[in-house]
Amino acid sequence: MKRFNILLFVCIAAFAFSCQSATTRKAETPGERAEAIRHLIEMLASEDYDERDRVIDDLIDIGKPAIPFLIEALKDPHVDIRASAVWLLAKIGHLSDPAPFIKALRDKDAYVRSNACVALANIRDKAAVEPLIDALRDSKEHVRSAAAETLGYLAEVAGESVVAALIRTLKDSDWEVRICAAWAFGEIKPQAAVKPLVELLKDDNWRVRETAAESLGWIEDPAAVPALIELIAKDMNWNVRLCAVWSLGHIGDKRAFPTLIKALKDDNWRIASKAAKSLRKMTGEDFGIDPAKWLEWLNVQEK
Repeated sequence: MKRFNILLFVCIAAFAFSCQSATTRKAETPGERAEAIRHLIEMLASEDYDERDRVIDDLIDIGKPAIPFLIEALKDPHVDIRASAVWLLAKIGHLSDPAPFIKALRDKDAYVRSNACVALANIRDKAAVEPLIDALRDSKEHVRSAAAETLGYLAEVAGESVVAALIRTLKDSDWEVRICAAWAFGEIKPQAAVKPLVELLKDDNWRVRETAAESLGWIEDPAAVPALIELIAKDMNWNVRLCAVWSLGHIGDKRAFPTLIKALKDDNWRIASKAAKSLRKMTGEDFGIDPAKWLEWLNVQEK
């Protein structure tokens, strides 16, 4: 009986909380709804992280009607409210005006600035390009990486200034920033990035080399083929070799045939399988992971 009473109490409390959330979300008048949303936004400054998480969930559930109030909250003096507001705006979406987020790129708090980059990735407006280029010089690594990644999402409006800025960013002291810049080139696909990305294949961090190798595949410039062939032969990390094998298949240059056939013997089955897929894509033939049959086919082609 005691157990039943405890469970009943928990159920009643949960029901009361759900009713309170529902009331917040479905206020009877526009004025009450606005007041409820503003109250939720004020609670984003709570030191109780569980409560803050519940408030964030409620604001996400409210969705589009909360957007004007969250934009207003970008001016709030409390940093947690500003940072959460930018993140929520990026999460909810339905954004069209980049101006509030461009202004947020100059916020004194780094998390507000990095979250503003994420929001601008959703808007994809040309007006954000130059401010994001400026953000590539931010003092905080996570802001620079967010800006680099966002510029990749703005590929449709990216011009020569973006390419030049990202090429400089490939030499950033932080490896995560270099990764984001290399990834962005896979979206933008500029020929001017091939040589800098080839240089990045020598980076000390394998994740940087992996991303550079993949982006070279997306750019599809045959000029990258010799460097990718060398990478497969010398790189000790299988993730890097795997991306290089994929990129060679995507570029489709016949100079890669001997290297891809040799990769069928790689000790890592993922690389052998990817090499077979690349060969199949390039040739229209399918000899699985049998290097002898692929060599026989290659000899016939060469004759």
